[in-house]
Amino acid sequence: MFLKALKKNNLLEANLDLTILGFGFRVRENGYAHFSISEKINVGATLPRGMFDFMLGGGIEDLNATNTINLSSLGLQASIYTEVGLGYSHKINDQWTVGGKLKLLIGTAYIGMTQKTLQIDATPEEWRLQGLGDVQIGAPLDFSKITTDIGTNGQTLQDFSDKLQQSLENLDYMSLIKPAGMGAAFDLGMTYKPIEQLQISAGITDLGFIHWKKGSTAALSIDTTFNGLGDFVYEDYVTGDNEFQSDSLLADITNGLEQYATALHIEQVNNKPFNQMLNATLNVGIDANFWKN
Repeated sequence: MFLKALKKNNLLEANLDLTILGFGFRVRENGYAHFSISEKINVGATLPRGMFDFMLGGGIEDLNATNTINLSSLGLQASIYTEVGLGYSHKINDQWTVGGKLKLLIGTAYIGMTQKTLQIDATPEEWRLQGLGDVQIGAPLDFSKITTDIGTNGQTLQDFSDKLQQSLENLDYMSLIKPAGMGAAFDLGMTYKPIEQLQISAGITDLGFIHWKKGSTAALSIDTTFNGLGDFVYEDYVTGDNEFQSDSLLADITNGLEQYATALHIEQVNNKPFNQMLNATLNVGIDANFWKN
């Protein structure tokens, strides 16, 4: 039943809005102005149906044959930014009220990943993962220092992680307070009250973009075969004093995963600005009451 309810591509979003400062005041008799500063965290993912088919067995036709699962539409986007907004609403008459809000956006960090091709060829013995994709990153870091030696053969994820750690150790932390991107957006809305007991409202929010001046775009490629992490026997991690060595088990699991992390290669890095469009939202509401108050 769950698999039947899924679409070909499924969008998952989570937004956190933390208001740091907000106040408003009346302008003459029919106007109202408001000012706000908010911290925004937006996360979104595009999950193809094939991903759930693979995890729940819906796309497996023959357990003894090679089953191909297409995950090409898999995507991820996450951003953190500060919003400084100034809004105004005006009551035209007893029926109509209109309003708008102009917002300055100060970007802190962004990451977006899209896949050109991505598929899993699964058999009972092993899974082969192949894919090509792109990643965009906006952050207060100089990625050119981390990616200077990326050539035609690319750089593994482990190499990139090691250089990123070295870069963070030598980071001028004052640079973290400088915006990685700047942008603007606006909201528009209206309410219509045809009768005393009914109010209709409509509005569109987050029409705008952020220009990430400290940005990088890279190509990602992966081609690896996963056949497990090995055998982990409980008795091998128990000492003579009958104490379980969880640190040793975790280290062995980590070492087993590292061989697959090196299969992801980062290539063709371009350290140049890019634009991120916000996800505009249309809201429509109807409020009705039948009793006084």
